Amino acid sequence: MDTLYKGTNHGTLYSTALMPPPWGQATGADIVITGACAPQLTNSPVTPSAVSLDPPVPNPFSRMTTFNYTVPAEGQVRLIIYDVLGKQIRSIVEAVQKQGAYTVSFDGSALAGGTYIARLEAAGTVISRMIAVEK
Repeated sequence: MDTLYKGTNHGTLYSTALMPPPWGQATGADIVITGACAPQLTNSPVTPSAVSLDPPVPNPFSRMTTFNYTVPAEGQVRLIIYDVLGKQIRSIVEAVQKQGAYTVSFDGSALAGGTYIARLEAAGTVISRMIAVEK
């Protein structure tokens, strides 16, 4: 497991697998973070520079799952669920949204068990994620 360092005066995460932090070794004034959750920890609001769609949590799910996504500029955003044949099942988000990070919950309890595709369209970018519904 790589160790990530976030200096209190630097605001950037550094992976020891790529390069050591520019200030040398971690000290008591630094925050040393390990594990998969490290990149999610920040001290300031994030200004997204690109569209992103995180994997839904939980996945697979039986009733509810949550999508986290970012939008780099104000514009039309669509988050739509499709079946594996490409048939639109449900539109979760279809609105103009400002730049920022968003979280939306999806109730899939009415869906049959199986594999579906969540497709995010924003700022000329399309990102898809597979989701699994368990019954």
